[in-house]
Parts: sequence; structure tokens; C-alpha cells
Amino acid sequence: MPATLVSAFIPLQRRGPDVAEYMARARALLALDLPKILFMPAACIAACRPHAHAESTTLVPFETSEMAAEIPMDTSWELPPQRGEGHDTHEYMQVMLHKTAWMVQAAERQPTAAHLLWVDLGLIHVFPGRNPAAFEAAVRHAVQSEAPPETVVRIAGIWPHAGLTPEAVQGPARQHVLWYLAGGVFGGHPSALRRFHAEVRAELAALARERRCTWEVNVWALVLARCPALFAVYAADHNPSILTGYASACQLGAPA
Repeated sequence: MPATLVSAFIPLQRRGPDVAEYMARARALLALDLPKILFMPAACIAACRPHAHAESTTLVPFETSEMAAEIPMDTSWELPPQRGEGHDTHEYMQVMLHKTAWMVQAAERQPTAAHLLWVDLGLIHVFPGRNPAAFEAAVRHAVQSEAPPETVVRIAGIWPHAGLTPEAVQGPARQHVLWYLAGGVFGGHPSALRRFHAEVRAELAALARERRCTWEVNVWALVLARCPALFAVYAADHNPSILTGYASACQLGAPA
């Protein structure tokens, strides 16, 4: 059974692509005749619907006010000192950190789904020339790929992580972005995704006690260091391999 795609679109008040630009990036994914669940504010659904394949796309209203229930955030919390000013804001990090929560919500909406696949809505930007044909082929290949075992999350990794320890990650995770894991593509069985989200929430609780905030990939690195068996990591970078590697990982046996 093919994977169900999951993604989200939350407009942000920060430096970066505006709504029109981001929606232009999203069209290649929206138009695919593949099962997908997309979360976005009700005000954006009307603009999104004409570009989405109607029969295969479920558009779920989701407002920014709903994020605090799963991913608490306070704008007084300390941000990492080495970050993009005006880009890496509290709001941005809260949205990025919500990815695992959206996967759990998607699993609840499709209780029979055995394989959910997160793809950032604007991921086409890592493909040279934002080539829609290459992007579509990579998405279709990933969706049709063999699901990972029910106990693991398949995810792209950029930095070597063999022997990674919690002690090695704790300090850097609070200072600068870590690319042990990439944030744009990950997937698995709902049971593994629920555990992933639970572990993310545990790390966030520790950060909240310190009144700190950081990127989702840093929180995921903290989880990876504590729970390496939860992940099947395939080698990738900030290029098409982040998506094309998802399907090849199940054939090659991605190292955990």
C-alpha cells in the first residue's frame, strides 16, 4: 500500500518567502494524484484548493493558536545565539517542531494507514531549477517504497552520527543548528511516529524548564542520541537526495 503524504503550510511573519512564493513552490506537490493530508489555516484553504488534486487531497483547517497545546512556546525564551536573525524566530521554530504532532494527527485521521510520509510542502526548492518532473518522480518513488519496520522512523541524515551521545549534543543543540538529521522528509508506521513525537515532547519539556527554544532538527538530534534504535537513517544532503534517498534506503538497508 502506498504511503500517505503529510505536510503543512503555516504563514509566518519572518524574513523569507512570502505566501505567494511559498504557494508557488507547493503547487508541484499539491497537484499530485497521491493520497495526502495537508494542514493549514482555514484562510489559506481557499487559495490552496484550486491547485490541489481534489480526489486525493484532504485539506485540514489548523490555526496557529492550536500549536501551543502540543508545542508550548514563549517569545521570552532564549533562542540559540548562532541563528539567522529575522528568520529563525520563536514562531518559525514552533511551526517546525510541530511536524511530529501533525504526523500523529494524520494517523488519527487515517487509522488504517500503515505508512505515513512527511514531505515539506515547498521541498521542490532543493531540486535544481525547481524541476517539477524530477520532483514528482522522486515523490512517487518515495510513496511507493517499502515501508520501514513498524518500530523505526526512516529519515535523512547529513552529519555522521555513529556513536553520538546525549552529552555530545546537549550543549551544541542550544547554540547552533545541528544537521545530524534533516527536517524535510521522514516517515514510518504510526506506532513509530507516535513514539518519535513522545520523545520530542520529552526533550521539549526539558528545554521549557530552561526557558529555551531551538530548531526541530536539534531536538531530533537529542532524541537520536538517546534512542538510536528508533531511526533508520539514510545519507543525504540539502539537495534531491533528501527525498530520493528515502526509497533507496529500504533497498540498501539504511544504517541505524
